[in-house]
Amino acid sequence: MMYYLITPILLSLVFVITFRYFYPSKTKLPLPPGPFSWPFIGNLFQVGRKRPHASLAKLAQSHGPDLMSIRFGTRLVVVASSPAAAAEVLKTLDRMLSGRFVSHPIRVEGSKLHNVSTAFLEECDENWKNVRTIYRGALFSNKALESQEIFGAGTESTTATSEWMLVELLRNPQALQKLRDEISQVVGGGKGIIKESDLPSLPYLDACFKETLRLHPPGPLLLPHRAVQTCEVMGYRIPRNTQVLVNMWAIARDSKIWDDPSSFKPERFINSKFDNKGQKFEYLPFGSGRRICAGEPLASRFIPLAVASLIHKFDWILPNEMDPAKINMDEVLDVTMFKKDSLFVIPKLRSV
Repeated sequence: MMYYLITPILLSLVFVITFRYFYPSKTKLPLPPGPFSWPFIGNLFQVGRKRPHASLAKLAQSHGPDLMSIRFGTRLVVVASSPAAAAEVLKTLDRMLSGRFVSHPIRVEGSKLHNVSTAFLEECDENWKNVRTIYRGALFSNKALESQEIFGAGTESTTATSEWMLVELLRNPQALQKLRDEISQVVGGGKGIIKESDLPSLPYLDACFKETLRLHPPGPLLLPHRAVQTCEVMGYRIPRNTQVLVNMWAIARDSKIWDDPSSFKPERFINSKFDNKGQKFEYLPFGSGRRICAGEPLASRFIPLAVASLIHKFDWILPNEMDPAKINMDEVLDVTMFKKDSLFVIPKLRSV
């Protein structure tokens, strides 16, 4: 007799839990809108792994152009996909939404146990030393320039952005020539050395760097934030411990904000209001607020210097007389957004 009662009781409990999970009490503010999420797996199959920023941007167009709720497994994730929503997350409610999810997994390496977070910090410290070594002088020597070690010296984001910037210049020969002309006017011919003190005199170089970051932000979803307490954003409820993402990639390619957003047009940043400090929420390559990228000052100098030196010293030839317009621009996200196929070019020392 009890056997026949257990099944309907369990089904009733599952129904009640599921109903409360997806349809909270009307006395509370609603969650941001979003696509239907399956129990246990959420929206993982809709987002995918290779280009989650693009998948989330597409979902946001249909379900929540400002804020959208999705679930990664059972974890609630809120995605901000507009400048107004980004401002709420990164500025207005910065204190309540600036938490991080911290994990402490252990890995075994030989006979030693390593905390992954400790190993990561050690690796970052080593990368920082490498970047500073190059930054202090080795970059500006011909020997260092002839050594393309430049790309492996810094962090992954520095490498990725430098590659994207060089690729975009190769695909846009008019921009490449304009940049070379500007550099020649400031430092002279091919024997001239570009120095950090020259950067304020190279506005087109700065515009090329900013346009590269707009099209290919190293962190298209920035770093995940966590709600440290339940709060209200744009009339919606963000429960405590919700993961919050800002889709910088979607904002930077929004046709309502940017003219011809998929094209490389450095001129849009000449005499513009945008900088890399995160004060204008239409353009946030390094984030904003409490969690703005601490490496912004270094990256904003190191990457333009490195790429400008390569452009000034070398001609870059594609193998088999390949048309630069046919370079594969597919991307893959692995914390940093990389070019899927590494750039393969042949450097030739310029004689001018």
